[in-house]
Amino acid sequence: MQIHSLDYYFKVFNKETAVFKSLQDGYTRIEINEYLSLSNVSIDEIITMYKQKINLFNKLRNKGIFWSYARDIQYDTMDEAVFIEYILKYGDFADIKS
Repeated sequence: MQIHSLDYYFKVFNKETAVFKSLQDGYTRIEINEYLSLSNVSIDEIITMYKQKINLFNKLRNKGIFWSYARDIQYDTMDEAVFIEYILKYGDFADIKS
């Protein structure tokens, strides 16, 4: 079920989030490939990196790293620069490596 146009996703979100959310809302990889002029491999890499960031974010949130934010904070609502800053300040070596 396509709710918004692809233009909407790429104006509102960064590229990784826009690709992920547009796929969730029913757009196909082919439609996104044509819109961005990218290959299937590139789209797969974007999705893989996005999922890795989500997993790392959730792990750190559950560890209490984002103590100054609400417990139910989501990756999509956090500024990526702040996310990186918190990882560098409060994460352990494995978190930084991720």
